[in-house]
Amino acid sequence: MKRNRALLAMVAGLLMLGGAGCHRRPSVPAQRPPEPPRPERPFEPRLRASGVSWTLSDPEGLPVWEVKAKSGSGAAAEGIAELREVRCNVYSAGKLALETQAAQVKADYSRKRLALYGGVDARTPDGTRSFHCERVSLTVEEEKRAVVDATGAVRLKVDGVEMEGARLITNPRLDEGQLLSQ
Repeated sequence: MKRNRALLAMVAGLLMLGGAGCHRRPSVPAQRPPEPPRPERPFEPRLRASGVSWTLSDPEGLPVWEVKAKSGSGAAAEGIAELREVRCNVYSAGKLALETQAAQVKADYSRKRLALYGGVDARTPDGTRSFHCERVSLTVEEEKRAVVDATGAVRLKVDGVEMEGARLITNPRLDEGQLLSQ
């Protein structure tokens, strides 16, 4: 009987030890490596191109302006480009109204604005009206009309008559506007 008790105690001990070994421990989830810190500024690719052209059209599909540049660069995320050796044609009601040349242009695609600078020459296609200045800003009103704002020693010539001023605000046809002395 002692022997049976000893055998029984041994079997019970083995079962307890065996049960302890078979007991599943809760699994610890695999830890992910820490993420690298995010850069302070997001990646902004810079673009460089040659033979750049951009046409801005109004809601009816008529051109407002057409820009052609020998080269340019800019940040894609900003929608802004710096263009060099530029020719810009400005339209009125879909018809060519003003031809311009500038050393450089800052084109803001999202705001639909152009800033021509570095000496700007502009003339109507028939050559009867023209001006020269340091800088021209072209903006769009009502999504279809370009407004010309010329600054910096503006020299305006209309039908052979020359005038000078500090600022010229006009339409692309150069047939309405103001030549301001300051």
